[in-house]
Amino acid sequence: MNLGRRIWIAGRHVKNLVLYGNITPSFFFLDKTRYLAYLNNSKVACSSIKASMYKIRVDNTDNDDAFNLAKTTLGKRVVANFEFSDYFKFTFVRNPFERIFSCYYDKVLNPKGKLYFYRDYLFGYIKEGESFETFVEKACKISDRLADGHFKSQYSLIYRKNKCLVDYIGKMELIQHDFEPLVDKYGLEKLPHYNKTAEQSKPNPKDYYNLRLLDMVYERYKKDFDIWYPGAYELMRQSISEKS
Repeated sequence: MNLGRRIWIAGRHVKNLVLYGNITPSFFFLDKTRYLAYLNNSKVACSSIKASMYKIRVDNTDNDDAFNLAKTTLGKRVVANFEFSDYFKFTFVRNPFERIFSCYYDKVLNPKGKLYFYRDYLFGYIKEGESFETFVEKACKISDRLADGHFKSQYSLIYRKNKCLVDYIGKMELIQHDFEPLVDKYGLEKLPHYNKTAEQSKPNPKDYYNLRLLDMVYERYKKDFDIWYPGAYELMRQSISEKS
């Protein structure tokens, strides 16, 4: 355990709480030539969207792709607010059942890189390799003020005092269709499928849910469901009940 690193991260989180009201503030990626601003939403094809905006070639999932993406977008990120009135602002959302499972599978069960992603988050509260049930129980207890951006509610990312930060919201489930107007209007690159192999190899989230976890996630992300995915809870509940 690197105590110094944990103290430094805790200090950064406290600073964000004071300045922005939460430890992981929303942020835009800007394209100043097109006056285009993408509101980053983790686990919702954000790497593919940034690769399209900044014309980064993405062929596979190796470390070079991730490095090039991070290097190219460095310095283009700004904390989201309402100052960018001249920009067209957009983002994408995802079914919360799938989003939190994707976070668990990539960040907790099969973490990439030398350091476990949540090693220093809330002083190691989320353990590497813990069960999906345990992760959901923990994540659903963490308020949006303290939640990591990969599992905080999408409503809290996109809204400020009940006012939407963006002009356009697409859905990951329809991303090729919903991204096409941006390609046509702003001359963006066709949307690359970043992490395609990793996504295809993931198990079905339904195999990890039971009714108790389903209810827990639904209550935690109720605003997300009510605004963008009405009916998704009933469909998922029916599917899991039939499986049982």
